[in-house]
Amino acid sequence: AKGLNCEKGPTPEPCGLCDNCRSIGEGSSVDVIEIDGASNRGINEVRDLRENVKFAPTQGSHKIYIIDEVHMLTTEAFNALLKTLEEPPPHVVFVLATTEVHKVPMTILSRCQRFDFRRFSVREIAERLRYVTEEEKIEADEGALMVIAHHGDGSMRDALGILDQCIAYADGPLTEEVVVEVLGTVTREKVAHFASLVAAGKIGEALEEIKALEEGGKDLAQFLKELMGHFRDALIVAAGGSTELIDASPEILPLIESQGKEVKPERLLRLLAICGEALQELRWAQRSRIILEMAVIKGAMTQDQGAIEERLAYLEEQVARLAQGPIREQERPREVEAPLREEATPPREDEPPPEDGPRQEPAILGQWDQLLECLRAAKRADLQAFLREGRPVSFADGILQVEFPEDRGFHKASLEQESNREAVEKILSRALKCTVRLECYFCGERIPSDNPQREPEDPLDDPVVKAAIELFGGRVINVTRGDVDSGEGDRDEEYAADDETGPEGPGAVT
Repeated sequence: AKGLNCEKGPTPEPCGLCDNCRSIGEGSSVDVIEIDGASNRGINEVRDLRENVKFAPTQGSHKIYIIDEVHMLTTEAFNALLKTLEEPPPHVVFVLATTEVHKVPMTILSRCQRFDFRRFSVREIAERLRYVTEEEKIEADEGALMVIAHHGDGSMRDALGILDQCIAYADGPLTEEVVVEVLGTVTREKVAHFASLVAAGKIGEALEEIKALEEGGKDLAQFLKELMGHFRDALIVAAGGSTELIDASPEILPLIESQGKEVKPERLLRLLAICGEALQELRWAQRSRIILEMAVIKGAMTQDQGAIEERLAYLEEQVARLAQGPIREQERPREVEAPLREEATPPREDEPPPEDGPRQEPAILGQWDQLLECLRAAKRADLQAFLREGRPVSFADGILQVEFPEDRGFHKASLEQESNREAVEKILSRALKCTVRLECYFCGERIPSDNPQREPEDPLDDPVVKAAIELFGGRVINVTRGDVDSGEGDRDEEYAADDETGPEGPGAVT
């Protein structure tokens, strides 16, 4: 405004000494009109503005309208202002100021020349505050100025306003305790101490601190923001970043560096995420303390993500190693043709028939607990609970057979649901690095077996053979087993003896 209306202007460097420059600096110029967009946001105010722009300036060469927080105008007000922005009078200049430019309609932005102002850094604000306090002969601690600079949030004007409030409140030197009392927050030392309690999992002490904060009338939302900032600074140190990226006083910096070296970056990232979620919930919560307590408990109970990933990788490696190992198959008895002899003899002792008994479990079934842990790691604790009630009985050719007691029908039925079964198969297939198909049975149900069905040990003990011998007499030449309906049989086992009249004579039993 001074550059446009300076008596030596328009110029980018106004003199600041002429009548126009001095009146603008004092805020008494009638040619510079400042409008608050938040309180004059309706279409009626914009209509009045359109009527006033027709009048020529009284002192300077231009009439300047400064609309602060222009994004607060309504859509109707923007539409009414659009025509004036397109074709303003030659003597009128509009200055639209906003901190949320994305809320300004594109039709307005396309008709403006845009200038983006950068935010002041915390150190720059603190240096300016130090200069002001020294000029005003006010004693102020470095920590107090850093807290004010943080709360300025990049705005020099806001920081100077906070400084004025703190100076008026303080009865003596301006200390950090005075500043936090005015702002309703706590010192950085207390924030660092609280962060150490959460990182160490000391839930009880952390909850006591929250209780003291609420009873002391502190703003819990602001405290949570301070806590997030502290975790962010510690994360910078843990990730190997430079301390130049941290805006903290020399007294606080060693505490931040210590926590950054003690806590892993993965855990700090998780704590930051939890604080961010809690901060969003605080916007709508009626009891801020409950939200903060929940966040603290969740953060304190959070395990080290890196340790979990290492454990899962180890389990997957072990399971994959067991799955790739060869599974020995049971040897089948050799088929030996017995020579003709007088009396039937039992099977040879060196080749006993296979005994009935429980199937030999593959080695992978010994890792059952580790497989269940994979389900929990995949955030399917419900499937882990269902499957834990069963007992693995077989794993062959990619088919996992699980047996359930009769009173666990609900668990069996839940796993047989298509969505749950597919989820289990997908997780176990990924862990075993092979395709897995799940089959569930009740105890006592017939489960398909890979073992061949065993024949009777001695054919002479068969009741049919005994009845034939008693009926016809004589000696046994051979015994053939087969399908009675088809009339075909396998001559797998034969027992023969010499006969006086030959194989076709009387007394032969077949």
